[in-house]
Amino acid sequence: MKTFFKSLKDDFELILILAWLSIPFLAYNNIARLFFLVGLIVFFLKYKQKGKSNFLLQILFYVFYTFIINLFFSNGSFLFRHLQFYIFLICIYLSYVVFDFSQDKKQQIIFIILFFNFIAIVGSLLVLADQNDAARVLAKSSEEAIELSEKGAGGYGLVYLNVLIMPILFHLKNKSAHFLLKIIVYINILCGLVFIFLANYLIAVILVLLQFLFYFL
Repeated sequence: MKTFFKSLKDDFELILILAWLSIPFLAYNNIARLFFLVGLIVFFLKYKQKGKSNFLLQILFYVFYTFIINLFFSNGSFLFRHLQFYIFLICIYLSYVVFDFSQDKKQQIIFIILFFNFIAIVGSLLVLADQNDAARVLAKSSEEAIELSEKGAGGYGLVYLNVLIMPILFHLKNKSAHFLLKIIVYINILCGLVFIFLANYLIAVILVLLQFLFYFL
């Protein structure tokens, strides 16, 4: 167990990044944003010698170029749309670096991601218990949606994320040899299914049912 959690010390900056990316109530918290930014800078500096510098420079050039154009010459809504794409680019870069990690380290990162996903689901379920249409409200860019996010609710992004990772979870359930990872996988499967059905996105429910149909056939 000591070895498994060694990444908590070795890659603490990655934990800060993944926490902000995964947990809804951190999204609009300024302190959490600051920790995310610091973690990102530390991660970039730590792994710049891994042969990924050119890819990182291309991403930074694109971000800087589009940010300046949107800031001075475009509608403000374009800046927000590009911000979401910037986060997507960051995720691509993270996966690009993590791909070269050892198998044990990858399992540690999977555990951390699933643990944060579990926290996000629990926060969402608590909000859904009070407001059963919360997941749909979050699909809109409004003050009410921001307020629900700050309470811990995840919207369609979290719903469909759990739909997409369900086959991966079933694969990990059968293939993973690590006891702790198996436990968090089972917890994510159970909580993810409850959340998907309670969020009441028809397409998400149909996709999950189809996944189960193909899995058990």
